[in-house]
Amino acid sequence: MPSARSGGLGRPWPARPSRRNHRARPVQPEPVPRQCARLAQDDLALLLCKDGLALGQDKGLSEAERIFFYLPLEHSEAPEDQDASVAKFTDLLVESREGFRSLVENTLQYAKAHKDVIDQFGRFPHRNKALGRESTEAEKEWLAEGGGF
Repeated sequence: MPSARSGGLGRPWPARPSRRNHRARPVQPEPVPRQCARLAQDDLALLLCKDGLALGQDKGLSEAERIFFYLPLEHSEAPEDQDASVAKFTDLLVESREGFRSLVENTLQYAKAHKDVIDQFGRFPHRNKALGRESTEAEKEWLAEGGGF
């Protein structure tokens, strides 16, 4: 799978973006690998997200753009990232325009569901097979009951 970092998507991108192109970068690495390379760019997406948050670059984005900006936090297995995800989506709900509140409410519910899984298992059990991890009996039961996203 070509990656933005290696230049396989048309041109090489630096490990750290310039101020000009930083805002869009968390959007690019997140959805593509989720569908095509399964988790291959999570670290890069999370790094870009956190760098952008430290610079406050999410604040100038639309509701839809901010949803994508925050997704690397939601997809992280680190409890502190899950806390940040729920906090960012909660803030976004408060700040959202009327026509976007339903979308953001739905997104916040997904963030809370992701956090609940991390709180319960410390990881996403539906990733175990792809990552070569053994599932616990509790994880197997959860998966058998339809757990996953």
